[in-house]
Amino acid sequence: MKSSFADILQEIDTERQKKISAKLPEWSQFENLNIPSDLALEQCSSTATALYKAGIIKDYANATSHLGQLKVADITGGLGVDSWAFCSVADKVFYNELNTKLSKAAADNFKAMGITNIHISNTDALRSLVPLGRLDWIYLDPSRRDPSGKKVFLLEDCEPDILNIKDELFKCCPRIMVKVSPMADISMLAERFGPCLSQIHIVGLQSECKELICILEKGNKDPYRIVVADLPNPTFTFAPSEVSSSKEVLLQNKESLVGQSIVVPGAAVTKANCASILCERFGWKKLGKFTQIFVREEGETLIAEILPFNNANIKMLSKAYPHCELTARNIPITTEELRKKMGVSSGDDAHIYACTCDFTDSPSEKLLIVSKKRS
Repeated sequence: MKSSFADILQEIDTERQKKISAKLPEWSQFENLNIPSDLALEQCSSTATALYKAGIIKDYANATSHLGQLKVADITGGLGVDSWAFCSVADKVFYNELNTKLSKAAADNFKAMGITNIHISNTDALRSLVPLGRLDWIYLDPSRRDPSGKKVFLLEDCEPDILNIKDELFKCCPRIMVKVSPMADISMLAERFGPCLSQIHIVGLQSECKELICILEKGNKDPYRIVVADLPNPTFTFAPSEVSSSKEVLLQNKESLVGQSIVVPGAAVTKANCASILCERFGWKKLGKFTQIFVREEGETLIAEILPFNNANIKMLSKAYPHCELTARNIPITTEELRKKMGVSSGDDAHIYACTCDFTDSPSEKLLIVSKKRS
C-alpha cells in the first residue's frame, strides 16, 4: 500500500524530531521550533558542544571575576545554539546572522524559550560589531562551504576569513573563539594563527571528533596549549613540546597483557596524537607502535585470553562468545569484516580486539585479545 502525502510528511517530521532530540535535547522540550532546513540542523552545534564552549568563557570569567558582566558577540549565529549556551554565562549576547531565514528562526526559537538577554542582528559579520562597543568575547564559526555548496577546508577559503579579519576583531575584543573544521591539522592552525593562538580545544562526543575550537588572545606571549575534551569525561591539557619530551611505553611481551585492562581513547584523544602523554601521566602502556589502544593495571575489565590471530582461533572465539563486541585496529581486516567472518551479534559476553601488538622483548604479533568484565 502506497503512503499518502500526509503520511510522508509525518514521517519526515518524525525523523526531524528524532534528530532534534538527539542533537539538541534541551531544545526538544519546546514545541513548534523553527528549524528552516535539515542543513541548518546538520551544521549547528549540539547543545553538548555549545555548553562546553560556554564553559570556556565561564572559566575565563571566574579567573577574572567578571562572571555575569560579560558581553559576548556570536557573529555567525546560524541556528543560534551557541548563542543559547552563551546566554547562560553572559549578561548580554549579541547574535548576528547574515542569512535572513536563519536569523528569523533563531529569533523565533529564543522567544519560544523565554530568552531575553540575546540581541539579534541580521547583517555582515564585521558590520554587526560597529554599535556594540567593547566586548569580552567574539565567537565565530566560519562557513566551510563555497558559494556552490562545496565543502572547503583552508581557513582563508571559509566565510568570513578569520585570518583576514582577526586584527579588526581584536580592536573591539581581547579574546576570539573560532570553531574550525575537526579535520584541520593542528600544526597548520598554529602556524596560520601565529602568536595570538593560546589554546586549541579538541572536542569529542559519541566516539567522534566533533569540533576544534581555537582561542585567540590579543597580545598573547605564551606557547599555545592543547585541551582534550572527550565529553563527558574530564579534560586534560598539554603543551605540544611535552609530546616530544615524553615517550610511549610498550609492554615487554604478550604474557604481560594478562590481567591488564584495555583502554580505547576517544576520537578527540586520537586527534590530539598524545600517546606519550597518556603513558607518562596515567601509567598506560600502548599495545603497538601504530595501534591506538592502551592497557592499564586497573579498570572495569580485564584481559582474559590472548590468542594468535588466525582462522582457527577466530572460529573458536565465535563459538565461545556468540554475543560480543569487536574492534579491529592496525590489522588487515576491518571491524565489520571481522564481525561478518565470526558471525557474532552485539552483546556483553566479551569484547574481542584484533590488532597488531609490539613488544620490547619479543617480536610483534597479530593477536586476538579477549577482554571481559571483572567479576
